[in-house]
Amino acid sequence: DGFVNAPKFEEDLTTLRLGFDRALDGAFFREITFGVNYSDRSKSKDNRGFYLTSPTWPSDGPVPEEYRVGIADMSFLGINGVVAYDGLGMYLDDYYIASDAQQLETSRLGDTYEINEKLTTLYAKLDFDYEFGPGMLLGNVGLQYQHVDQDSSGFSTYTGPDLYVLAEPIEDGDDYNEWLPSLNLTYDFGNGHLLRAAASKTVSRPRMDDMRPNQQVSFNFNLSSISSTDPRNSAWTGSAGNARLRPLEANQFDLAWDWYFAEDGLFSAAFFYKDLVNWHRAGQFVADFSEFYIPGYHQVDDEDGNPVTPATFEGLVSYREDGLTGDVKGIELQTIFPFRVMWDKLDGLGMIATATFINGDLDDGSRVPGLSDRNYSVTMYYEIGGFEARVGWTRRSEFTTETRGLSLALSPTVDQGGDLLDAQIGYDFGLAGHDGWLGGLSLALQGQNLTNEDTTQTNDDPREVTQHQTFGANYLLTAIYKFW
Repeated sequence: DGFVNAPKFEEDLTTLRLGFDRALDGAFFREITFGVNYSDRSKSKDNRGFYLTSPTWPSDGPVPEEYRVGIADMSFLGINGVVAYDGLGMYLDDYYIASDAQQLETSRLGDTYEINEKLTTLYAKLDFDYEFGPGMLLGNVGLQYQHVDQDSSGFSTYTGPDLYVLAEPIEDGDDYNEWLPSLNLTYDFGNGHLLRAAASKTVSRPRMDDMRPNQQVSFNFNLSSISSTDPRNSAWTGSAGNARLRPLEANQFDLAWDWYFAEDGLFSAAFFYKDLVNWHRAGQFVADFSEFYIPGYHQVDDEDGNPVTPATFEGLVSYREDGLTGDVKGIELQTIFPFRVMWDKLDGLGMIATATFINGDLDDGSRVPGLSDRNYSVTMYYEIGGFEARVGWTRRSEFTTETRGLSLALSPTVDQGGDLLDAQIGYDFGLAGHDGWLGGLSLALQGQNLTNEDTTQTNDDPREVTQHQTFGANYLLTAIYKFW
């Protein structure tokens, strides 16, 4: 009659950081910073679940009167109605027979694991400044050495001859080193103009559940799949983790020009480029599943009632692989513009605006997750004395992301982006010149998503809507009091 997901998660993180810094008397280098970071992280998952069977099974039976709650209207499907009942109440009252899914379904123990990773990072950074030409050159150069030790344990699962799941413990892992250099340069012309440049190699840890070592065998009891001789359409499938998965890696470069035309005014233009050296994706390979075949079980009947056995014992195994490359490049324009530079009587009124244009692709033709091609933001503000008012608008174009699918598994989706309008008004009595007890008080009223922007997720075709959510506006009234 139903199924209950009941996974159990545990996660622990222990970190230690020890750092030193020392001023230098050299003509070029001014300070050195060095130290060590240590991180010990573990995560485990016990993927429990239960099939719920009525005590009348294999025969049918009436829904008990005490759990009936009326009739569910199904007229939109051309059905007058069906019995509505309290299924959760039946479960909580132990009406159902609960069968442990780990004994019947390979994907339960096949997704039960424990993962450990230890990261030791040694780092050093030199800060410098030097008079060069008409201005000042300043920045820093740094290097990180990272040692990674990752290991995981789990199960290899398949259906045994008695039709119960057989699970074999499996362990795997890897250890390796990374060298991560960085350089940041700023040239201050001394007249409000700055030129900035940065280059670095960066890494980001893999998702921990992708580093599970598990393997599992599945079989699709579908006539067309069983009859197919193509391994890509076979009834046999498998899935596996990758305990040797390396981190996401990128070489990145940034170049920016800043012009501080006023004490609180800025124009900035920046270019950025990221060379994606190692990205993760779903991989597949063909495997032979003949050793898992159970005569009389791995079959279905055709339309004439004749048993049909698998036409092939080969099928696809999906797993997480690294090695995918790509790049991300874009420009960002930004300004903080106080209107008093145009007219003194506009003192307190100003604008903050940004526009970012990004192009990011992976070499297999897919898009880089989380990146919108266009991002805009404009905030109008008025600040005078202790009074402040702001109205902000942001727009983000569509981007790829992930959502929760069947059994809470992550599946790819496209968020269509949207426009958000926020506003805030506040008054700080202390900044307004009030003394005494009133000087420590500030009040603010904020409104978020004032236009009630919806969130829409789709497949690659934007007409195929998979999720549509409305959150409404959110209002927040705050009062802060400072005693000093």
